[in-house]
Amino acid sequence: MPIRALLDEAQGAEGPVFGPEDLMAIVAAYERALERLNIADRKGPLALLVAKTTLQMAKEGELDPKRLSERVIRLHRLSPSI
Repeated sequence: MPIRALLDEAQGAEGPVFGPEDLMAIVAAYERALERLNIADRKGPLALLVAKTTLQMAKEGELDPKRLSERVIRLHRLSPSI
C-alpha cells in the first residue's frame, strides 16, 4: 500500500510528524478516497498519486478522515488523470 511507505518515509525523514491517531485517520481517508474514486489497483500509479495527495493535505493540517478524503476526492475528480 503506497500510503504506508510514504508515511514511514515522512516519519523517518522528518521525525515523528504524526501521532498514532493521525496515522489511522490518514490511512482511513486514503482508503475511502480510493474506494470512492474506484481505484482497485492499490499498487498502481493512481493509488500512489492519491497517497501523495492525501499525505500532503494531512501535512497541511487536515486530519479529519472524512474531510481529508473529501478534499482528495474533489481534487482528483477535477483532474483528467483519474
